[in-house]
Formats: sequence, C-alpha cells, structure tokens
Amino acid sequence: MADLKLWGKAYALSGTVNAVITVGGTEVFNGNLTTTAASTPVHTVAEAIAAVTVDDAVMGTTASVGVSVTGGDLVLMGFGDADNPHGLSPGQLKSNVSINGDAAYSPTDESILAEGIVVEEGGTPGEFHITIADGWQVTFDNAFPAPPQAPEEPAGE
Repeated sequence: MADLKLWGKAYALSGTVNAVITVGGTEVFNGNLTTTAASTPVHTVAEAIAAVTVDDAVMGTTASVGVSVTGGDLVLMGFGDADNPHGLSPGQLKSNVSINGDAAYSPTDESILAEGIVVEEGGTPGEFHITIADGWQVTFDNAFPAPPQAPEEPAGE
C-alpha cells in the first residue's frame, strides 16, 4: 500500500469538514479533515490535511477519484508525500471531471465549465485546484505518480 497525503485546505465557519474519498472505486479516506475556521478564500496555500492509503497498483496509473464533502468546503490541490504535493494539474486531471454528476472541466482544452475549478493566478503561480463546496461530490480521473525506484545493486564480478 502507498501512503500519501491529501494536500489542500478545508474551511468551515464552525465545526470540522468531513470528506469521503475513493480511488479506483475503493474508499481510501472517511473522516474529519484538519479544518480552518474561516470563510473559503479565493487564494490559499496547500497543507497536508489528511493521510490517504492507496493500493500500490494505482501508483503510476490513472485512476478515478471521488470526493464528497460535508460540514464546509475543501480546496483540493492533490495527493503527494509528506514533503511534496503532487498537485492537481491539467496534465494529471485526465478526464471525466464532474461536480454532482455534471461535466465541470475539460483538461484537453483547459476550458472551465463550472464554478469551483480554478486555475490559480495568485498564491502559488500555476497552482490548479478544485474547490469542493459543502454537500458536493466531485469525480475525476487523476494520474498518480509512479513510486520511486530503488537503486539497482551493482553487478558482482
């Protein structure tokens, strides 16, 4: 199993934000996210807000991701390790991006079809994120990074 971090930021005026996340049809997270007590801003800085464990077979492939949010908003920026968010980008969002079942974003021509999909101009340059509002379900196909390869042992003589 591959241990990843969910990168982004959760916002609620009070209480905590809860998320249910599936990868490839398997639930990988169901619980409270680290939540900031505030309204959701236009610009934000990513933090590691939850631990997510996915099957090793997903790494290095494109898999369907589903995210449902209650109790506040989630600004989703991607999956990664503890030090490095593998941020969402048009290159990672392969296809089938929808909000509540409606098409929301076309990664092939980078057209934005719905509120909530933001190509960030401020904050971190070029950062792409999806703001998932309270009660929304977002699905998309995401390219997960290949796991690092172990160095090869030198051949013996």
